[in-house]
Amino acid sequence: MGPVRLSCPSFDLIWSMRMCATRKSLSLSSGLPLVVGLSMAAALLASCSSTENPTASAAAAAEEEFGHIHSLDVNPADDTLYVASHHGVFALGADGFERVGEERFDAMSFTIADADRFLMSGHPEPGAGGPAHFGLSESTDSGRTWRSLSLEGEADFHALEAAGDRVYGVDSQSGRLMSTEDGRRWRDLGQLPAADVAAHPGNSDLVLLTDGSGSLVRLQVSGSPELVQSAPRLLLLDWDSEDLLVGAGPEGSVYRSDDGGDSWREVGSLPDVPYALTATESRWYAATEGGVLVSTDTGATWSEVGRP
Repeated sequence: MGPVRLSCPSFDLIWSMRMCATRKSLSLSSGLPLVVGLSMAAALLASCSSTENPTASAAAAAEEEFGHIHSLDVNPADDTLYVASHHGVFALGADGFERVGEERFDAMSFTIADADRFLMSGHPEPGAGGPAHFGLSESTDSGRTWRSLSLEGEADFHALEAAGDRVYGVDSQSGRLMSTEDGRRWRDLGQLPAADVAAHPGNSDLVLLTDGSGSLVRLQVSGSPELVQSAPRLLLLDWDSEDLLVGAGPEGSVYRSDDGGDSWREVGSLPDVPYALTATESRWYAATEGGVLVSTDTGATWSEVGRP
């Protein structure tokens, strides 16, 4: 059975950065210009309709649970897949996805830093009160409870990446790339409202970033940023191990690099625009408008996984 197609989800703040139909000039602290042409929003919005189909009721129920999916990650404690969405965090179990905890916050970005240790940024659910932006929040019990670590009411990270003791975040409020070693004190790495960020698993000083036009940038924290001219158009990245770097293009093409992003080969494609991506040696996961998909053959074919 193919993925259930949901009616078009609301395009919230993450897509205003990833897919807005404007052109912006981005610059890093070194002054390297990056031209961003985010032309996909028009096509995406044009595809949204209220036309019903035979699975409309099931799709509407699923969308009510998830809302828009922002992030995917796998807990190394037990290899469970987690989904961070517009309506909270969900875990994939034997009977499909189940909500983790009781909170229905908007998890704009999410990463698993270590076994059972999750990091998240987002907004409280409507009516919950408190600051509009979470800053950086942490859970040490697999997402059941959360506490604020830093920048509450200030930062709204739309991309988070953990590598060893270091965490990178892209703050949508300032458009700046930031990093922290302890979750509380942050280093400003310059102006770069990137769509996604991936850190080298063995060298946390090395990161790759995408912008909304599909450009790939390599940044050595102690050096200058470099546009990777040989890369295909990429929107999402995941760097699971030194020889497993996975990317997804804005139109759904799936790529793999075995040399840290210098060269890429297309290994498959998704049936729709990708929203989120994560990969392990045995399973690759992606989220699209149609649902959450899994590949067990390194991206060649994809099938639907459970719905909430």
